[in-house]
Amino acid sequence: MSKKVWNFKGNQWGFFSLFLELLDGLRWCEKNDYVPHIEGVKNEHYHSSTGFNGSNEIWEYYFEPIKTQINDGDNVREHYNEFLLMEIPQNFGFRSAGSFGRRWMKGRVDEWPLVMDDDGWWREEANRVINKFGIKPNSIVQEKINNFIDDKMSAKVKIVVHIRAGRGMKGTYHTDNIKLENYRDLTLKKIEKLGHDDYVVFVASDSNVAVNFMKDNVPNVVSYDCSRTNDYYQNGKSSNDVVEVGWNQNLQFEPNNRAKVGEEAVIECYLLSNCNMMIHWESGLAVSASYINPTLKLLPIDIFLKTDTYYKNRIEGCYEKNFEGII
Repeated sequence: MSKKVWNFKGNQWGFFSLFLELLDGLRWCEKNDYVPHIEGVKNEHYHSSTGFNGSNEIWEYYFEPIKTQINDGDNVREHYNEFLLMEIPQNFGFRSAGSFGRRWMKGRVDEWPLVMDDDGWWREEANRVINKFGIKPNSIVQEKINNFIDDKMSAKVKIVVHIRAGRGMKGTYHTDNIKLENYRDLTLKKIEKLGHDDYVVFVASDSNVAVNFMKDNVPNVVSYDCSRTNDYYQNGKSSNDVVEVGWNQNLQFEPNNRAKVGEEAVIECYLLSNCNMMIHWESGLAVSASYINPTLKLLPIDIFLKTDTYYKNRIEGCYEKNFEGII
């Protein structure tokens, strides 16, 4: 008996844009009786001509396979670079409804799903999809995650600070990346509220400047050894000229190690998800971590900064509890 097969081939953007597009597509499969199949992902930002981690498939560089047997007569729909349902949120509520919102939501900016809509229902729903379809790191990547947790993250309370560099400001209400002093101040206030010293601060960033700043100014900081840029602020450049680590225009950063860059992003995402609370900005990686662990407490830096956003009425009350005694 023939079946309908959805062959996901990814997109050309950052890895966690691909990850979120996959979650959205898997929900489409459920609604339309398609069987998912991930093969032939095309993304030059993570491709290695010699393969990686024993696989020639980009998805399987990092994750367990999601495949079905395709037979003659099966109805195979190939899919590339399209959020079919446009329902899985990619926005904590601090992305601009301007050009960014118009592009992604095709003008429907008031309907743009937000991570904390319906009291966080989307986090539980995304996590359900992750578990149902067996989305999990392969054994090679999982071992690296486990080893770091065992070695560096055994404290009672694990605080992660995800500091988005590169073109992080693009599509937000900021003209440059958030001042590092703001991440420091919020982290120190949260540590003070703990009232004990059994904690670790895991700093994840695509900038050496950001990691080193936090290590110099916050106690108990650890970080995973990753490929990072040696700048943080725009320093007068246009946003399009700022070098990215992940999505990498013209492959100007680590052009011969792109598969490794992808692995490091996946490892950092799962380390984020292993923590108790996350201080963060807008980022597909941070959104994905909040889905992998739907109980991860979210502390968006824009709440601390009291940023006035288009979606302020929709996110009012969603995050404030995690800032009690701080703002």
